[in-house]
Amino acid sequence: MKAFFIIVLSVVAAASCIDIVRPRTRLRPFADVLREQMYKADLLTYTDGLFGYTVAYPACFRPDRNAPSSGKGYARFCHESWTNISLECYVTRAVGPDNTAVCDIRRMGRLLHSRPRPVGGGAYILSGPLYEGSARISGYRHYTKCVRSGKLWFCYALSYPEEYRDSLGRLFAMIDRWQPWAKPAVQRGGRAWG
Repeated sequence: MKAFFIIVLSVVAAASCIDIVRPRTRLRPFADVLREQMYKADLLTYTDGLFGYTVAYPACFRPDRNAPSSGKGYARFCHESWTNISLECYVTRAVGPDNTAVCDIRRMGRLLHSRPRPVGGGAYILSGPLYEGSARISGYRHYTKCVRSGKLWFCYALSYPEEYRDSLGRLFAMIDRWQPWAKPAVQRGGRAWG
C-alpha cells in the first residue's frame, strides 16, 4: 500500500512539473478577448444633465470622473484594461452669438485632421489618426460622429489603438447609429449592434 501511494504521488508530481514547464493551454490573443468582451457586454446609458443627449456604452467601460472637461456637456468612458480605448461625448458651438459660423463641419474636420463624410440627417463621420494639439499620437485613431442641432454640434467619439480596430466593430456600429436624443434600448450582450 505504501509503495502504491509513493508511485501515485510521483506520477502526480511529474505531471505537475511537465505542466509548469510546458503548459497545455496558451493565452488567447488580446484582440480576440477584446472582441468577445465588446459583443457580450451589456449596454449602459448615460444622459447628460445639461443638454439632455443620451449615449449607450458597454458595461466594460467606466465613467472617467477625472477627465479634464472641456466644458459643460462632456463625458468620457474608459475601457477597463491597459489599452487606451475611450469613448467621449461633448457639445461644441456651431455658431457665434451674432449667428456667424464659428465651427462648420469643414473646420471640425481640420481640428480633428479628418475629412467629413455625410451620413444623413445633418450628421457627419470624421475618422483618422489621433492628434493631441498638433502632435500625432502614433498607433492611435479616432472615429467621431457629429450631429448638428441649431447652434450646437453634438459629438460621440471613439479613440483606440489601430491594432484593435477589427475587435471594436460593435463600438463603430453604436456610433454610426447614435442619435443624441433617442432613448437607447436596453440590451444584454449579443450581436445586435453589428
